Amino acid sequence: MAIIYPKEKRLDENIEIKVQRLSELSSVPVDIKKLIEKYNISIIEEEMEYGMSGYIEKRADGWKIGVNKYDSPTRKRFTLAHELGHYLLHRDKIINSRHEDHILLRDNEYTPIEREANEFAAELLMPEKQFRGFITNGVKKIKDLAEKFQVSVSAIKYRAYKLGYKSSV
Repeated sequence: MAIIYPKEKRLDENIEIKVQRLSELSSVPVDIKKLIEKYNISIIEEEMEYGMSGYIEKRADGWKIGVNKYDSPTRKRFTLAHELGHYLLHRDKIINSRHEDHILLRDNEYTPIEREANEFAAELLMPEKQFRGFITNGVKKIKDLAEKFQVSVSAIKYRAYKLGYKSSV
C-alpha cells in the first residue's frame, strides 16, 4: 500500500492563487458540476473518439463542456475541472473555436495552456490546504486520499508530487 511522505516541491503559485477563492468556497469533495453550472456552462456527456476526454466550446446558445461518457467518474471529474480551467484562464483564446483535450498526450507534448488547465483542475479538486490537512491528520494512503477527493489514484500521486510529497510502496 502506497503512503505519502513530505518532500520539497510546490505548485505554480499563479494557478494556486486563481483557484484559491473557488476551492475555499467548496467542500471536499468539490461538487464540480454545481460549480460549473454557476458559470452558466452546460455539461454534455457524449460518445467521443478513443483517447478524447473532453472539450470546451462556445456555441450560439452559450458555453458547453463535453465529457466522454465512457470515462470513469473520477476521469470525468478531472476533465470537468480541467475544462473549467480553460474557461476561466483561456476563454479569450477559444471564443470562436472548440478546444479538445486528449488523454493520450505525453507530458512533453503538453502546451503551457494544457499544463495550466491541469494545475487548475488539481488545485480545485485537491486543494493544497485540505490535502496537507488530511496527511497531517493521518490520511496518508493514496487510495484513501483518492476516495476523500473522489479522484483517481494517479491524480493523487501527481498532486502529491507537485506539492512536494513522495510516495513509498
